[in-house]
Amino acid sequence: AAVFVLFLFGEATLITIIVTLGQSIIIVIAGLTMLYLIIIKSLNKIIREIEAKSKKQDISNIKFSKNKKDELGHIVSGLNNFLSIIAKIIMDVKATAGKNHTLGDNLSDRSDESINAVREISNKIEIVSTEIKDLDNDIGNSSGSLDEIFNGIHRLSELLINQSESITTSSSAIEEMASSIDSVARITKSRSDATEKLVEMTKLGDDKIKSTENVINSISKRTVEIHAIISLIDDIASRTNLLAINASIEAAHAGEKGKGFGVVAGEIRKLAENTEGNVKKISESLKAITSEINNALTTSSESSKVFKSITENVTDVTSGLHEISASMEELAFGKQEILRATTDLMSSSHEISTFTGTMKEKTNTINNTMGIVRSTSAKTLDNMEDVKFAADELNKIFMQVTTLVQQNLLNTDLLSQSIGSFYSDQIIEEDYSQVDIGITWSDMLSVKNEKIDSQHKWLVENLNAFLLAMMDGEGVDKIKGMLEKLGDYVVFHFEDEEKYLEKIAYPKLEEHKIIHKNFVEELGELAEVLIEQGPSPELAIVLQEKVALWLINHITVTDMDYRHFYENQ
Repeated sequence: AAVFVLFLFGEATLITIIVTLGQSIIIVIAGLTMLYLIIIKSLNKIIREIEAKSKKQDISNIKFSKNKKDELGHIVSGLNNFLSIIAKIIMDVKATAGKNHTLGDNLSDRSDESINAVREISNKIEIVSTEIKDLDNDIGNSSGSLDEIFNGIHRLSELLINQSESITTSSSAIEEMASSIDSVARITKSRSDATEKLVEMTKLGDDKIKSTENVINSISKRTVEIHAIISLIDDIASRTNLLAINASIEAAHAGEKGKGFGVVAGEIRKLAENTEGNVKKISESLKAITSEINNALTTSSESSKVFKSITENVTDVTSGLHEISASMEELAFGKQEILRATTDLMSSSHEISTFTGTMKEKTNTINNTMGIVRSTSAKTLDNMEDVKFAADELNKIFMQVTTLVQQNLLNTDLLSQSIGSFYSDQIIEEDYSQVDIGITWSDMLSVKNEKIDSQHKWLVENLNAFLLAMMDGEGVDKIKGMLEKLGDYVVFHFEDEEKYLEKIAYPKLEEHKIIHKNFVEELGELAEVLIEQGPSPELAIVLQEKVALWLINHITVTDMDYRHFYENQ
C-alpha cells in the first residue's frame, strides 16, 4: 500500500500526508484527553456527591450538579429524576412497612386471642362432649323407661277397656238386679200373703187329714165286718156247692125224673162255685184294701205329722218372707244409689279410657320423639367429635399462623430498619396505630388522566367503605345497596374508559373490553351469593381477593399499559 501511494503521489506528497495524519492524531488525542478530563471531572464530582449522600444515608435530596446543557447534563438530569422516583418508592415502602408492622402487631394480638379462644372452645367442646355422652345415656335410660311406661299405659288401657266393659255389663246386671229386686219384692209380698194362706190351708189340711184318719178308722172297722160277712158268704157258698153236688147225685139216681132237678142243681153248683170264687176275690181285695187302709192310716198319721211340720216351716217361711220383703224394700232404696254410682263410674271410666288413649298417643309421640332425640344426640355426639377434631386442627393452624405472624413481624422490623437507615427530610412521620381497610390511593395508581383517575379514586373509596361495612357486620340491606351502587358505577366507569381508549386508538381495546365484561359477570355472581347467603367473613375474603386485588392489578398492569401507550404517542 505504501509503494502504491509513493508511486501515485510521490515522495513529497507522502511526507505531507504523514505529517497531516500525525497532526490529526495528536489533535484527536488532545481532544479526547480534554473530553476525558471534563467527563472525569464531572463524574468525580458526581461520585463525591454520591459518597457524601451515602455517608449521610440520605437519598431524598440527591440532585447532581450540572453546569452544561450537554449529553452529560441530560444524563445527570435523567439520573436525578430516577433517584427522585427511587426516593419516593422508598418513602412509600417505608410507610407501607410501618402499616404492615402495625397490622402484624394487631394480627399477632388477634392470633393470640384466637389461640386462647380456640383453646377455650376445645375445653368447652370437651365438656359439652362429656355432657352429650351423659345426655345420650340419660336419653337411652329415658327411652327404656318410656317403653316401660308405654307398655304400662297400653296394659292399663286394655284393663280400662275390660273394666269399662265389665262396668257396662255390671250396670246392665245391676239394672236387671234392680228390676229383679222390685220383682222379688213384689213376689215376696205376694208369696208372703200366699204363705199366710198356706198356713191356714195346712191347718185346714191337718184337720182334713184327721177327719180322713177317722173315716179310715171307721172304714177299717167296716172292713172287719165285711170280712166276717164274706166269710159267712163263703161258708154258705161252700155248703150250697156241697148241696148242689148232692142234688146232682140224687138227680142222677132219679133218672129222667131227676134231669130237671139235676140241671137246677148244676146251675146252683155253678152259682156256688162262682160265688165261692168271687168271695175269694173279694176276700183278697178286702185284705188288700185293709192293708191299704192300714197304710193310709200310717200315711195319714205321718201326713199329719208332716202337715204339722209344714205348718211350722211355713210359719218360719212367712216370717222369713216378711224379713226378705223388708230387706227388698231397703235394697230397692239402695239400688238407686248404686245405679247413680254405676253411671258416674261408667262416665269416669269412659273419661279415663279417653284420657288413657290420649296419653297413649302422647306417650307414643314422646317415644318416637325420644327415638329422634336419641338419633340426633348420637349424630350430635359424632358432630362434636368432628368439631373437636376441627378445633384441634384450627388450634394447630393458629399456632402456625402465630409463628408466621411473628416471622412477618421480624421481617418487617428488618425491612423497617433497612429502609429507616435512609435519612429523608421529605418523609413526614405518620401515625400507624390504626390500619386502614382496603386500598390506599397513591400516584403509582394514576394513569395520568384526570377523569379516569377520579373514577378510580371513587371506586377505591367506595370499595373500601363496602369492605369496612362487611367487617363491621352492617345490615344486609345496607351492604346489598352498597354493592349494587358499586356495580352500577363499575359499568359506568368501564363504558367511559372504553370510549377514552377508542378515542386514543388503543390497539388492545377489544382485550380490555373482554376483561371488563368478565369482571362485571363475576361481580354479578358475587352479588347473587350475597343475596342468597348474606354477609359472611368467607364472602368478605372472596370480595377482597376477587374485587379489591383485581382492581389493584387491573390498574397497575392493564390500565398502565394504555397510559404508556398514550405517553409514547
